[in-house]
Amino acid sequence: MRPVSWLGIALACAAGCGQEDRGGHRLGRHHRRVALHLEQAAKHDRCSHCQSPEVIRHGSPWPDAKFVWVKDTIEVTPGLFLIPVVSDVSGTRELREITVALRTEGGLVLIAGCSHPGIEKILEASRTVEERVWCIFGGLHLVLTKEPEVQRIARALRDQWRVERIAPGHCTGEPGFAALQEVFGENYLFAGLGESVRLP
Repeated sequence: MRPVSWLGIALACAAGCGQEDRGGHRLGRHHRRVALHLEQAAKHDRCSHCQSPEVIRHGSPWPDAKFVWVKDTIEVTPGLFLIPVVSDVSGTRELREITVALRTEGGLVLIAGCSHPGIEKILEASRTVEERVWCIFGGLHLVLTKEPEVQRIARALRDQWRVERIAPGHCTGEPGFAALQEVFGENYLFAGLGESVRLP
């Protein structure tokens, strides 16, 4: 364990707490430890190892940056696109999520954050850039999805959407990892910390 400072309170953080736990959303142990430490710290006027900052700075760490609200698919630089999608899924309704798309010789490489809108909705939006998808990286938000639907999505990604490779991570969940590995075979890679893939 190593100390991490946050809001002037020393927190205990297990290094790589999610590395072995492929469930992404199953980091409850870690979050409970942080909450317990915050609760204990709140009982004291001041922890012996905590110091209040002398100056609290306000403003942006990027004062010269120009931030833009991404409402439509845009090409940020040649071959690199941002694809915004809004979720209409219960529990994440109206949540905006941006997927990064890289255009390669083999097709698009989609880098999904958590796929709250649904990976198929993201794929549909990506077709404005290109129809071929070489690989999807990232979370597919299937961790709470019922197994028949997980199986349907895994087959649809390969058969309907013609995704060539898949590298799921964090919130895909164990049933999702298993179904995708079965469907994609040698074209499956768990996108864990430290994994790398050579792009076409």
